[in-house]
Amino acid sequence: LLLWLHANYASPFFGAGPMEDLGNSKVYAMYVSSGGMTLGDRDYYLANDSRNKEVREAYKKLIIDNMRLAGYSKKEANRIMKNVMKIETALADSAWTREQSRNLPAMYNVRTFAQLKEMYNNIPWDRFFIETMGIESPETVIVTELSSVAQANNLIGTLTDREIKDYYLWQYVRQAAGKLSDDFADAAFEFNKVMSGVAAKQPRWKQALATAEGLMGEAIGQLYVEKYFPQSSKDKMLELVDNLKTALGQHIDNLTWMSDATKAKAHEKLSTFTVKIGFPDKWRDYSDLTIDPSKSYWENVKAAIKHNVDFSLADYGKPVDKSRWYMPPQTVNAYYSPLSN
Repeated sequence: LLLWLHANYASPFFGAGPMEDLGNSKVYAMYVSSGGMTLGDRDYYLANDSRNKEVREAYKKLIIDNMRLAGYSKKEANRIMKNVMKIETALADSAWTREQSRNLPAMYNVRTFAQLKEMYNNIPWDRFFIETMGIESPETVIVTELSSVAQANNLIGTLTDREIKDYYLWQYVRQAAGKLSDDFADAAFEFNKVMSGVAAKQPRWKQALATAEGLMGEAIGQLYVEKYFPQSSKDKMLELVDNLKTALGQHIDNLTWMSDATKAKAHEKLSTFTVKIGFPDKWRDYSDLTIDPSKSYWENVKAAIKHNVDFSLADYGKPVDKSRWYMPPQTVNAYYSPLSN
């Protein structure tokens, strides 16, 4: 079940996957990291102020409501909730604070595969990478939060089968819940009113659009830019940015407080800027994703999730593609990626 969930739907106990190597952003490395907490932040589980207590109670109710809707009795749903809270609270207790998570050098803990197996011996690493990712066991991995993965390993080795199975049941149901009936959507809305302060539930068409955009963002983006941002507009903006880079270069040359060596380094940094305007130069190919109208909404969502997982895993062992977009063109936002610098 651990391997099946990691391969398809969720990351119980810990997370794993390829990302840019923090020590060499030109290549992808295999990471093992913290995971398994539905609420994400440790404070939701551990802090005793009224706000976090309120969120915890709402989360407990969400678990019970969803498990009842999934067919479990009231007694079973309460048991599942208690076991989930026990496990996720234990994971939170070992999780890093927000401040600690900003210390990227402290998260760069390179370990050999043999060391990984020795440190976390309750996790079936010999099977894990091949069965969840289709990747042979890597020579080295980067463990980001040593204490969190150690806690996951300890829990897997000490919890009862019933506790672990209840945790896995919730991991699966919570992934599916948002793509099921209105009863599940209503339960999620009641939780989100407490968690996020939302005042009204989104209409169904917006929810469906958000799902499609989240799973096939560039496919929708390609249609969007055809209507609202043609190639001619992109070319104008690229020319503008090129002019800005030229001006910045001239500004560097005219600085009196920089030495020649420092100016050379500044020019080197300026030359490495990756400019992304409007939309990707090469669109992502979704041709191997099959959406079958004869299947349920959730079955098609599962197919899209698996497609995205496989897309990410295909990066491993390849040079980093600096031209890839991590946000669809129709999204008005910005991001900074330390892994890409």
